[in-house]
Amino acid sequence: MKRMFWLGCFLIAMSMVAADLGDFPDNLFLGSRFNGYIVVGAQGSSTDVISQNMLGLKIAAELGAPLLNVYQLDSDVDLSTNLILIGNPCVNDLTAELLGDPSPCDADFPAGKAYVKYIAEDGITYIIAAGHTDQGTRKAVEKLATFSLSGSDVEIDIEGDTVVEREKEEEKPEPTLYEKTPPLPPVDVPKKEPRKEVKAEEFDEPMIVVEEKGLFIKVWDWFTGLFK
Repeated sequence: MKRMFWLGCFLIAMSMVAADLGDFPDNLFLGSRFNGYIVVGAQGSSTDVISQNMLGLKIAAELGAPLLNVYQLDSDVDLSTNLILIGNPCVNDLTAELLGDPSPCDADFPAGKAYVKYIAEDGITYIIAAGHTDQGTRKAVEKLATFSLSGSDVEIDIEGDTVVEREKEEEKPEPTLYEKTPPLPPVDVPKKEPRKEVKAEEFDEPMIVVEEKGLFIKVWDWFTGLFK
């Protein structure tokens, strides 16, 4: 029983020792190839891409062989494999996912600081190299490329770093029925004027009033007309 206990302690200690930047990049080599991807954000800057390629060339020189198909965007891979993530959560979606989608997105990356973080989960290795700005990220990548770091969280001071104003996404309210389908404009209906009674004296010319004759009168007039 004691032997199992000490074996468990040993395995825990070994896992803690393994999660260290001091083993990089050897811990990501699988034979003669690099076992992972170097990832920049689709929203990252050209400086991030330059940092990505620079780190790849440094690793290739250390490995003694070119790196093939290791340069990726955050939209092309996921967290199921070994990754070197370049850029903070504001510009790299995988960095955001790994760190739990912090709000604001640069909460863990203040101005004037850059970081190299080593995270090991379920046998997968993640390394984050990022700063508040792309210049800070470049400094973090350059530090990682020296292959001389140790520990799991290295902080780097960045001189002249400025605060980046991030645009906040405002939630738009659900449009109302009238916003979805605008109402028809009001239609002016002319008022119906009351019918005016016309009197005979209002006309300049005399009016001829025809009186309706009864049936007996019409027959009598016809009969007397036969003798005229």
